[in-house]
Amino acid sequence: MLIDHGWTEAHPLLGGFDAWRRAGYTSSPSRSQSEAPIEENSMAHEKFRTCIEACVACAQECEHCGDACIGHAEMAECVRTCRDCSELCWVCSGYMSRGSALATAVCRACAEACDLCAAECGKHQAEHCKQCAEACRRFAEECKKMAA
Repeated sequence: MLIDHGWTEAHPLLGGFDAWRRAGYTSSPSRSQSEAPIEENSMAHEKFRTCIEACVACAQECEHCGDACIGHAEMAECVRTCRDCSELCWVCSGYMSRGSALATAVCRACAEACDLCAAECGKHQAEHCKQCAEACRRFAEECKKMAA
């Protein structure tokens, strides 16, 4: 059957599922997996859509801003805060997308990073810094609403 679907390295399970079970392995999902509240998390990406969209936009602006500031010694702190913020934003969007139980805590940390980044970028006159600061402020507000 696997070979029919393009698999070239398919081999039969010697002894079948009975051998698998005799070796102590289960052939069905564990109790915790089968009872997981899939329905609750299956639409997390819809529930948090505006927050996720603001998060991704913020991450993109921070990536752009941080990259534009590299090589300018006076912008070292801007690069650091942009990198910290973008990393947390990418992670945060994933936690919200899959409905993680830790999404609220990650969002709180991300809002703090966004506030720091907005404050740092707000000190500079470069257009990319202004856009980054605005994206950080928008997302920090969305994060605070989500985490409330």
